[in-house]
Amino acid sequence: MLLEISQELKDKLEYMDEKLQASHGQWHERIQSVRATFESGGVRLHAMKAWPGEDINNWLNDRGLGAVDGSVNQAGAEPPHVIYFFQALAMMMNRRQYESSDIYIPLIEEDDEEEWKTARSTRMASLELETARRMIVEEKPGLVMMDGSLMHYRIEASESWAALRETALAQGVYLIGVSEEVGTRYLADWPPIAPHAAGLTYDKDILFGVLKPSEWLYLAEAQQKEELETVWMRASSDPAITGVDILKEQAEQLPAIMDIVYSFTPQESRGIPLPLDLVDKNVRITNQMVETLVEQYISPDFRYRFFRAKREDRIF
Repeated sequence: MLLEISQELKDKLEYMDEKLQASHGQWHERIQSVRATFESGGVRLHAMKAWPGEDINNWLNDRGLGAVDGSVNQAGAEPPHVIYFFQALAMMMNRRQYESSDIYIPLIEEDDEEEWKTARSTRMASLELETARRMIVEEKPGLVMMDGSLMHYRIEASESWAALRETALAQGVYLIGVSEEVGTRYLADWPPIAPHAAGLTYDKDILFGVLKPSEWLYLAEAQQKEELETVWMRASSDPAITGVDILKEQAEQLPAIMDIVYSFTPQESRGIPLPLDLVDKNVRITNQMVETLVEQYISPDFRYRFFRAKREDRIF
């Protein structure tokens, strides 16, 4: 039996839609004004091109390409009565894989509440970085794609980040981060764009639909990440932008790297390179996996006392 939606809720949704139409309905005009501002200000919109496989291999010196991602899931309700499961995967495109796993149970750690709150993100980032470093040391790929902004790794696991960065530079491995969810907020504060950003805060909203398929944008005024350079790209038919981070020391190869990223991105996709989607599929920790592990390895009495959410006992 479906829940009947109240008329009050319907009215409020319709009102919100009208507000959105009033404030953001003229987005086609905004796209043109933002593009015109870039072009009149001398900001170049670069074009990516797809390379044949042979050219990619030559540029990589036949060292191959790797991708890294992680997955986290949990059993229980709220910390400290929770078990976190972590898995990281670094995968070469020849399918050679490097896996790492970990668990974290706040209830048996000597961590305070603040450490509980950060443990999930810190441990996940550290595991991905350490797995990526192991792949780089053993495989020496030409380029490695990390899932997400490189700045996120630098903030959440600074020691592991420093070790990976040093290893990548020493081995001549190009290291990039590809961000599906761009969270930067530079453009709204940039005077030439500010008049066109009314009601918008995030760069991804300001740039939605502005770039044409195969275009990428480098803006000097937006370079505020220590050790990194950042660009925005649209590598597919999807009008949303994707962020790409690269080490400052490797930025001279940015045009070639953007071409390679574009070469690995299906045109009718959400704009993420295929190697990252492949590693994401292989690393995912599903709810079923978590339930099976807890049931098999945690004693029933502890499982019920500490890691069973009360909502699981609902009678309807």
